[in-house]
Amino acid sequence: MWSLLVLGVSYLLRGVGDVIETWVTWLSPLGWAEKVLAVTQLYIAIIATGYAVQAVGSLRGEETAGRLEPRLSGILSRMRWLAAHGLVIVTGLVVIVVVSSVVLAAATA
Repeated sequence: MWSLLVLGVSYLLRGVGDVIETWVTWLSPLGWAEKVLAVTQLYIAIIATGYAVQAVGSLRGEETAGRLEPRLSGILSRMRWLAAHGLVIVTGLVVIVVVSSVVLAAATA
């Protein structure tokens, strides 16, 4: 069992090393300022992805906690409920990315 775990971790670390090597190769012709900006944009993308995953997970939480059923028992359909929440999630995602990018642009100008 432990040998499989060690083998899996070593395989994962080997993959991480390949990703780092790819990033270093990709960023090597750039100056240090461009590298910092690229990594900052990567952090913004990771934050936005985390927001999207958390927001979609909260929809599932509403369903499993039983708070959705009383709302769906009325005139609200599941598709309308999902569309409304999807619109809020997408709007929040756009706001996070745009505001973060504007702040980054203003800070580096």
